Order: sequence, then C-alpha cells, then structure tokens
Amino acid sequence: MDTTTVERLRPILECAATVPGYRDRFQSAGLLRENAASDGSLLVANWQQAFLNLQPLDRATVRNQPGAFLANATDVVYRGVTSGTQGRSLIYFAGEEWNAARLQSRQRFLAWWGITDEIPILNVASRLFPLRPMDGALIGTLTPPFIYQLLDQLAIRPTALRGYPSRLCEVAVQLRRTRLPPVVAVICTGERLYGQQRSLLEQVFCAPVVDEYGCQETGISGLTCPEGGRLHLDNTRCLYEVVNGQLLTTDLLNQVMPMVRYDCGDRLVIDPEPCSCGRPGLTATVLGRVEDTIHTSTGAQLAGAISMPAFDGICQYRVVQRDDSHLTLFVQPQHESYQLDNLVNWVQATFGEVAAQVIIEKPPLLNAEPIPECDELTWIQAITQGSWAQWMKQPAIPTGSAQGLAELWRELVNPPVIVNQGVSPTAGRLLQQVIDSAADTDSTIEWIKVRLLLFACSVLSTSGTAVYQQAIARLHTLLQRQTLSQQQQALLHLDRLIPSLYLPNGAEIWAEPLPSFTPLDTFAVHHLLQALESAAQMAIAQGRLPRLRPLLSVLIGDFQFFAPQFGVWLLAYWFAWLREQPVPGEVPAPTDPFAQAWLDWRHLPAHPTDGERLRLAALSVLEATVRSPLEQTRVVIERGYAQLLQQQPLDPETWLPQVQSHVGKMSERPANLTAWAPILKALARSLMSANQRALAYQCLVAATTPTSKGSAFERLAAGVNGKQVILGCKSGQ
Repeated sequence: MDTTTVERLRPILECAATVPGYRDRFQSAGLLRENAASDGSLLVANWQQAFLNLQPLDRATVRNQPGAFLANATDVVYRGVTSGTQGRSLIYFAGEEWNAARLQSRQRFLAWWGITDEIPILNVASRLFPLRPMDGALIGTLTPPFIYQLLDQLAIRPTALRGYPSRLCEVAVQLRRTRLPPVVAVICTGERLYGQQRSLLEQVFCAPVVDEYGCQETGISGLTCPEGGRLHLDNTRCLYEVVNGQLLTTDLLNQVMPMVRYDCGDRLVIDPEPCSCGRPGLTATVLGRVEDTIHTSTGAQLAGAISMPAFDGICQYRVVQRDDSHLTLFVQPQHESYQLDNLVNWVQATFGEVAAQVIIEKPPLLNAEPIPECDELTWIQAITQGSWAQWMKQPAIPTGSAQGLAELWRELVNPPVIVNQGVSPTAGRLLQQVIDSAADTDSTIEWIKVRLLLFACSVLSTSGTAVYQQAIARLHTLLQRQTLSQQQQALLHLDRLIPSLYLPNGAEIWAEPLPSFTPLDTFAVHHLLQALESAAQMAIAQGRLPRLRPLLSVLIGDFQFFAPQFGVWLLAYWFAWLREQPVPGEVPAPTDPFAQAWLDWRHLPAHPTDGERLRLAALSVLEATVRSPLEQTRVVIERGYAQLLQQQPLDPETWLPQVQSHVGKMSERPANLTAWAPILKALARSLMSANQRALAYQCLVAATTPTSKGSAFERLAAGVNGKQVILGCKSGQ
C-alpha cells in the first residue's frame, strides 16, 4: 500500500472498529488493542499486517443485519439501493465526502471521452436512474413510441447513451437502417460487454463504446480509457485486493456505513503492467461473478473470460449451456439468407464436441398496441374526479380537441423519459402545441387546458414563468365568457395561486382576487403535490429551514393532514414560511379551531428571544383544541418539529413509543410516515448515541421521501429493462 492509501485506510478501520458487525472479525484478525491508546486509537501498532488477516465480508451478511454496520447517522446525505441481481437488494447510506468524491470521480472519467457537463447522458432501457442534473432515462418496453422518444432526445443535442449492453443491442437492432443524430459515446454497464455487442453498437451508433464497471456500496468505479481500452479503477476512493481471484474492496471514504474487505461477488484480474495511455493507477479485466461458471473445451471458466466475437451476417447471438454436452444458440441473422459456419466453428473451438441446438430469432416487430378511445368529458372527469394511478393502468385517449391535452398530461405524469431538469423533448413539443392552439369553444375543454398549463408550470418549477404567463392570459379570456360554474372558477383560481410557491414573481400572483373555498378535486391534489416538490427544492437551494429536513416530507405531511379542509390560508402559510415573507393583502383565516391554533404555532419566528417558552405555550393552545386521535397525533409531530427547531436531541425512550403508537392511528391515510421523516432522521442520531443501531438504520430507511420523478421511474421500470444473460448456464433447459 502506498502512503496515501495507508493514510485513508486507517480512519476507515478506526471507524469500522466501533461497529458491531466488524468486532468479531477485527478481534480474530488481531486488529484491536485490549485498551484504546492515549490518542483514542483502537488499532494495534502493526495494524497494516493484521489487516491482511481480516476475514472478508459478503453482501448477504450486511443485508441480513445492515444496522450492525451503521457507524453514524449524522452525516447521511446519500441513500443507495443495490440492484438485487443475486437476491434481495441492500439499502446503504453514505456521507458528504463520499458523495462529493463519487461525483468528482465520475466527472474525471467521463472527461476522457469528451463527456462534459454540457453533454447529457441518457440511460436507455435500463433500471439506472439519471445522475447529473442534465441527464435522463428512457424506460419502458421497446415500442415505436420508445424509439421516437430516443430519436427526439438525440435530435436536440449530442448525447451519450448508457445502459446494459444486452438492452442497448436490442435497441440497436431496431435502428440498424435508421440515420441517427450524432451520439458522443455508448457507455455499457451492469453486464459483461462482449465483442459481438461492441461491434453492433459501434456500427449502429457510429460512436465509441465505453465499458463501465462499478459497485456503489463498496466505492468501486471504473471506465475504459480511449487510448488503451483498459478498464481503469478509481483507487482514490477504494482499496482493491485480489485474493485467489476473489475481489475484495475497502471503501476509503464511507464513514457512515463502512465496507471493509467486502466481497461483492465479482472476479477480476489486475493487469501487471501499466496502461499504454500513461494514466496512473490500477487497470483490470473483469471475469464475471463466481456463480457464472461455464464448461469449455479447456475446463471450467468464468463467463467473462470467454470471448464472444462478432460474425459476418449475424446481428447478435446468445449461448445457454444446459450441461457439459448440450447448449442452445439463439441467433439473430442480419438477412433472410445466412451462414452459420463461422459461428459453429467458434462453438466447437470454445465448448468442444457438444450437441448444439440452433434457434433462429427475428427482431421483434415493434407494433404499438392501440390505445382505446373515449369522449372528451370522460377523460376530463377521470383526471379531475378519479384516480390517476387507475387511469394510467388502462388509459384511453379522447377524440377531438382534447386529444393533444391528454397526450401532454400523460407525458407530464407518466413520462417514459425521466429528466432531472425540465421535461422531455416530446413533452416540450406537446406543451408548445397546446400553448399555440386556439382557444377551444367548449369552455370545459378550455378550462382543463388552462389547468394543465398551470400544472406543466409546476413540473418545470422555477423555469416555468413563460408557461405561467401564457396560462394566465388564457384564464382571463376564459373567465370573460362567464360560462364556468362557481366550483370550476374556484379551482381555476386555486391552480393560478399554486405556482406562487416557487416562481420568482410569486408575491405578484397574490395580487389577483383570491378563490372562494371549494373542495379539492383530484387534479388540484396532484398539482399541489407537484408544486410542493418544486417549492421545497427552491427553499433548500436558498438555504432555508435547514433544521427541518427532509423539507418535502414536512410539506406533504401538512397537506395530507389538512387536505379535507384545505383553504387558501394553508397556501398562504406555505408561501410565507418558505419565502420568509408574508403574502400581500388579507387571507381568509381557517374556520376550524385546530387549524387556527396550528397556524398560530407555525407562524412563530424561527429564532425568537424566548423561543422555547413561546413554542411550548403555542403547542399547549394547539393541544387544547384537539378533538380526535388524528389531531392528537399531529400535536405529537409538531412537538417533535419544535425540538428540532430548538436543536434539542430526541430521547428514543420517549419518542419510539410515540412513533409506534401514533403511526397506527394514521394508517388510514397513505404514506403515513411522511410527516415523521424529520423526526425519524433525528431519532436515528439519538439511537446511534444509545448504541441501538438496528433501530437507527430502520429510522433512516423509513425517513425517505418519495419524489414525483423517482416514483415515476420506479413505476415504469418495474418488471422491464432488467439485465439479461448473453452467455450463461441453465441446467435442465
């Protein structure tokens, strides 16, 4: 180990030495002193030698007792989930230093290929969520709309594609005869990249193919270089050891959940000579996972050690080994007439005398399933009164002038392209078409058009000012017709007010007449949830309310509780709270005593001179208005928020029973832990101090707040776009 690695490794080992999951391993290896040294060190003097005796750690051990490997809950800024390829997934956590180094490392590697922050990376047909602000993900089944979306993305500006090589090849087969916009690079990750795949991807996309390797929970990351084509591993973040072909890694930066001599299940060979590109550091060849063993003419080999070259006339092929003497070849020829002699010769040379069954496959025809039609009023009623989730499962497109609105609504709510900033090109084009369209003679259709434009504004967040202005011009014209019901007018005015939470000119929006009270419809509920997400992002970017995080959980929790009696008063409170300025003019007060007492308590200054006394008094008034178990639960949550604002630790002996008792009372509502998230995060810190790590880990897991894009990604990626086996063994098939 070099000096830099030793300097980084020791703090990680000192951190891990305090974690129950490592205690027995460290003691068996002779790493621990009987008593801590005067400087607090727990490691023996010859710790570098003892480190080599440390028993490896596997993923199943961590997954079975993740809390035993949690070192602290204070510096948690990153939550990751393993792919779960070999079984159940693992949720892990990391801190600020780890996360910053991860982003810097990736930026450095990508720069080798000319992929700067101005060039987006589009994850295609995978379960990979976009990382950088400019990146995106195209997910779903391979259909004509899928291909159109991809071409739309590529037409905007030069883009790099990323995904599992097997899925990228499926896309490439469909695009073989298509003239494509420029592609900067094709990044293959998550699976072994074979020669036949590299050849197909290079031919179709006319771009260099980059091989990426990583295992996030261990800090492993690497990319092939343009000059030598070798896989370079980032040894600034991770210590790599290969013991009997087994890759062991130690994350040098994660002091939240340290991974020491971790066996991720991969096998690789470290190259003995430096790369011809001249870059320092380790390079390696990944052979695959230990369970991916294939029987060949020279004996058992890992699948990654076997070459699968490209053959003329063949798009791609797969090999499934049934047993030592039987295998199946799945072949996609390029043309109707084809020759398999070279492929058969390769099979015999690689696998010996085996019985090979050849199955000729044709690329699937991309026939888009027809979407049922419905009348315009049925669609409007579905998105204003019904369940959006149910409608998305069996969607129907209205005929007539509302068709474009329905297509835009679907792109905004259930987008096949997830982008970290703004909307997809398809959604942008549909949005512009709606903006440019003439006012509809049917007032109800024009009513939903204006509301949809305002919803689009909330999806665009702070960049939606121009769309908002277009929507407001339509709104005033529509109101002049005097054809809308009072409820329609009230909902329209509410949608007009909602963007004030995040738009730069938010205060000006409140100068218009305020809407009268009306029950929320489904559309308004979703609009509010989308706007709260944008408002939370704005407040966090401006450094506001740092003691109540995750802030979005607080806002959603407020909304979930007060939605049945929602009024402009709640919107005005959020505006004042997030922007630290009151709304101009008078706002009707809530008529409910509990809601008014809640407002009085929440409106207290953040740092009053005698803040604790005022908060306790306001909370006592709030508790005096309680009339139901749900309101009592809300008081408990508010008391937790008060302690967080005062920077007081939460006592687990007091708060764990509170959470367990009161969450049950809220079970009739969805996402009932949302409002508790800041309390759970704070409890995790207190539980770590009390050495209750399993409960601390559970609190961190439960404190996650869903986002609209994250939820859409999970919904669309579930069941599709998984990894595939190109060379594998399946007994009995």
